[in-house]
Amino acid sequence: MTMRVKRAGVEDAAVLAGLCDVVHRLHVEARPDYFKSIPPDALQAWFEKTLSDPKVSVWVAEAGGQALGYLMVMSHERAETLFCHARRWCELDQIAVLPGQRRNGVARALVEHAVAEARAVGFEQFELQCWDFNGVARAAFERLGFTARILRMEWSGPG
Repeated sequence: MTMRVKRAGVEDAAVLAGLCDVVHRLHVEARPDYFKSIPPDALQAWFEKTLSDPKVSVWVAEAGGQALGYLMVMSHERAETLFCHARRWCELDQIAVLPGQRRNGVARALVEHAVAEARAVGFEQFELQCWDFNGVARAAFERLGFTARILRMEWSGPG
């Protein structure tokens, strides 16, 4: 079966909500102090709204009429400050691949497609975040060529 990557539209909101829920449940299980469960209808409504944001693009990988995964990309611009140069970058904000499709090139196809599309409109910097508890995702991102740049820590001490 041939996999293809397409830009998601509002008509894909229900499918995206289902894919997102697969990964979001992992986050809820690992960090219930931070993440909360989302009702499916609320998640679908969120995607419907988010897909209309011009700074957001969502890509879906599919094969044989089945969605295998998705990637959300958000474009950012920051003006120069006293401390930092001006910059434009894309944040790979959400990525989900069905458990049975992992390690089959779905994430790679999504990332490569999104990066090519963003480069075509002048973006050259790409970033993503990964929770420390998600070592499987971190290893996948490293295989895709991402390297750690910032370590964000939290304090869980007394009081």
